[in-house]
Amino acid sequence: MPGGAPRGMKISRSRWRRARLRVGEWSLQAVDRLKLDSRARGAVYFQGRITMGDCRKGRWIGAVWLILIGFLLACRVSGVTPTPTQPAVGVITGKLCYPSEGIPPMTIYARHVETQQTFSLAVPAGTAEYQLQVPPGSYYLFAWTGEGIGGSYSYFVTCGLSVDCPDHRLIPVPVQAGETVRGIDICDFYDPESVPKP
Repeated sequence: MPGGAPRGMKISRSRWRRARLRVGEWSLQAVDRLKLDSRARGAVYFQGRITMGDCRKGRWIGAVWLILIGFLLACRVSGVTPTPTQPAVGVITGKLCYPSEGIPPMTIYARHVETQQTFSLAVPAGTAEYQLQVPPGSYYLFAWTGEGIGGSYSYFVTCGLSVDCPDHRLIPVPVQAGETVRGIDICDFYDPESVPKP
């Protein structure tokens, strides 16, 4: 029957008409949301009309694909690009020091000040700088060698490793999403007792 549902589908004529109209109108309504230009509006309108024709013939899978193709075409014509999402992590970076001629292999740790959640990064011998990704928060930075010698980013580091500033307390490092915090040098290997355990 003209305008009715395909054979085998148990659905009233009125519900069938509303269903196939919604599929085509969905593409057309999206035009106002995207504020597309005239060419893109025409592309979406044309795609919606084809989609309605496919629905009328019962080709639902083809209709869905046409909707997707229509949206991709509309976005390409109008120059609409998706808004990039903000990174969910930040980066802590700095130098590695060691009171010897060379820097041994070690594991770097970033421990959340409140939750105590710890993130680690193993680096090989001779690594002079590091980068560690962490979720937003405030962290203590420290490291341990395979021989059990620990170092940290402490007030002693910010004092220039001077004997006149024997403060080995670790400094909390705040990190925000998408931020790179630089200059967090793990160089205080002079008071292992003050370094947290892994």
